[in-house]
Amino acid sequence: MKKMRFLLMLPILLLAGCSNDPTNTTTPTEEKTTPKETTPEETTPEETTPPKTWKEIDEDGDVKITGHPQEIVIGATNSYQVDLSFSRNVTNSKAEFDVSDSSVLPLDALAYHVQGDGSIHTGGYVSIDATKLEKAGTSFLEIDISSPNNASSGGTVCLELKVVETPNVTYWDETVLFEASSQFAEVKLEEGEKLIADFTDNDHVVGTDNPNRADEENKTYAFFRKDISALLEGEDSVSISFKYAVGHNIRLRTYVMDAEGKVVTWYYMLDTVGAGSTGTGFNEYDRETGKLTFVQENATLELTITDETYS
Repeated sequence: MKKMRFLLMLPILLLAGCSNDPTNTTTPTEEKTTPKETTPEETTPEETTPPKTWKEIDEDGDVKITGHPQEIVIGATNSYQVDLSFSRNVTNSKAEFDVSDSSVLPLDALAYHVQGDGSIHTGGYVSIDATKLEKAGTSFLEIDISSPNNASSGGTVCLELKVVETPNVTYWDETVLFEASSQFAEVKLEEGEKLIADFTDNDHVVGTDNPNRADEENKTYAFFRKDISALLEGEDSVSISFKYAVGHNIRLRTYVMDAEGKVVTWYYMLDTVGAGSTGTGFNEYDRETGKLTFVQENATLELTITDETYS
């Protein structure tokens, strides 16, 4: 009987021995895995806009710069402007501006003004309000002229402007020798009339002294006038010496003025090119703009007044 009990218990003991045998090294099957290959996240490089290249462009498309200030004085009340001419009419022209340094030339100091009849514009100019300037330096000004009526009209021009705290002007001693064409020499002055040579410095700073008016009561005006009536009274020529503001836009015009100081007739002078070179430019006079330019000191430029008039 005892033997039978032992036989019945044997499977139980064997099972118990299996679970407690320290020599049993069987472990659960380990799954062999291959590490997953990872690649860096694919990224799209950020698109960056290259810095704008600034350069002077005097003429583009229908637009040409015909005049600009050599320097702009902070706080001055001058009528500073960049003059533009159009090679063909631009209908309802408009302007957009861009500057390389808005701290020197803020956009709110700029305004576009059209020239022409109604919607047909023959030119224009950009005024610069120097009372809105605060920092001296240089800045490029880009002017984009376009038309909402014609996508091919207009053009984009660019120039560099100089802003200063105080005017820095160099003066040269120069001479203009006026002569009369044979037809103009026959012009007769009425009683009280004078033939006047009118010099205007378009870059003169309002309120500062004009050396060409040193002997006059009002010394700060941008212009000065000389009586050259002797040219119509038998003289072959009349010489005028003056202080030339180097680099400034000097405008010279001739006209007959009556006894009350009113202009009677404006007279053209001939285009004139004097000494100079292609590298330095020339001493010259442009009859269309009236601009007088000298590129060397102590020079004399001979100008001929014609009988051709304009208003």
